[in-house]
Amino acid sequence: MKKLTIFFLTIFLFLFGLLSYGQPLKFRKDGTFKIVQFSDFHLIDQSPKTAQTVATIQFVLEAEKPDMVMITGDLAFEKPTQEPLKLLANLFDEAKMPFAVVFGNHDVDQIPKEEAWSILSSTPYFLSEQGPKEVSGLGNYILPVRASKSEKTAILLYGFDSGYQGIQPSHVAWYRSESARLTAENGGYAMPALAFLHIAFLEFSNLIADSHTVGTYAQRINDIPNPGIFDAFVDMKDVMGVFVGHCHDNDAIGQYRNIALSFCRKSGADTYGALEKGARVIELYEDKPRTFRSWIREPSGAVNMFSYPSVTGDEGKKLDKTGWTVEVSSEDATKEYGGKNAILDGIIDANNCWAWGWNTTKVSPHWIIIDMKKAVEVGKIVTTRSGRYTHRYVKTLNYFIGNSADVNGAWTPIATGAYPDRGSDNWRTHVLSLNVNQSATGRYLKLLMDDSFVDPTQAAISEIDVYSK
Repeated sequence: MKKLTIFFLTIFLFLFGLLSYGQPLKFRKDGTFKIVQFSDFHLIDQSPKTAQTVATIQFVLEAEKPDMVMITGDLAFEKPTQEPLKLLANLFDEAKMPFAVVFGNHDVDQIPKEEAWSILSSTPYFLSEQGPKEVSGLGNYILPVRASKSEKTAILLYGFDSGYQGIQPSHVAWYRSESARLTAENGGYAMPALAFLHIAFLEFSNLIADSHTVGTYAQRINDIPNPGIFDAFVDMKDVMGVFVGHCHDNDAIGQYRNIALSFCRKSGADTYGALEKGARVIELYEDKPRTFRSWIREPSGAVNMFSYPSVTGDEGKKLDKTGWTVEVSSEDATKEYGGKNAILDGIIDANNCWAWGWNTTKVSPHWIIIDMKKAVEVGKIVTTRSGRYTHRYVKTLNYFIGNSADVNGAWTPIATGAYPDRGSDNWRTHVLSLNVNQSATGRYLKLLMDDSFVDPTQAAISEIDVYSK
């Protein structure tokens, strides 16, 4: 009788476990849903640092007690990777923690994705879906999160396999089609959504020049083709935030065109970069479906708090620079680093800039005149100097507005400010935001740089953004 009782108890516990595994993602009774984002474990078989990575995972799970985990790529780093992937699967299985994965660039270097998928899916806590075959990669999917008191979908989680080459046109087409379908099924209203992928796209560089960005932005993003996924997010009006990994020296989060763009803190011990190991946390609210809070969890505690939507006071006022030109400047004749119009192209990069100083003895002042094509009442100017080590000489910025491109013509001074120092590898130290406190309107904007930190013959500006009043 005793053996029979034990047998039935074992069967009951087994079936109960299966049922618990199959529970859908759901808001808690208190109306919250918490996601922990890990990224870039870079696990190496038999590495002595693996224990540190495991400790980080366990610490974050215990500290935050999330409803699910999202891993945004680069799970393992060197062959053989089967054992590290088994370790991850077992870790989340033992923690009874639902988790999903999108692959990164290093995940395609090691073993076929299908084999990695087979290992990860050995635990029923693995939530990812392989997705349609016509879409690039393996693991493009949508996970619904249901309401706390019903089976109705409250929010969507998009996973994209950006792999090694970034987002592809097939990803964009798939997303647009699925988003339109889900919006139609929701009575024509776009469902609130988040998107997760490994490699950032071009628009993430806008975080550098936004004074409201939170966290560290010390590493430029990869220069990869951009098939328009960000524009698709804007058009479809469902995605509130995009969460990536890949850049181990970044953990910044900010807002651009009403969408939050966010880097995860690196989570693995076998990775490069000076930032402490940790994870990003995202907390969603059922009663305020188009809001969320996010922060970085590291051993010292929760840091870099961010609320979406962020209150910047500048939303919708950043001027479109399409068609703008640099009419005249004191640019170096070699145009070695992109030429004068590089300051208007939206690309913030140390080697894409207006520059003066290569093989010359000309000292400051240096100057740039921008044709904005129509009269503008300027409210704020955000300037990003080049972050290249040998470019960090620009100190004081003097801005003027006028109605003629003549450098010696009539100009009205509107803003002056200075960088505090030469800055560091963190791109944010090269951003200077100047408010215009007077009423001044004009077609042409002139920047005068009349001093330097080190070498007065050298100056370089990566980007200039203008905001209206």
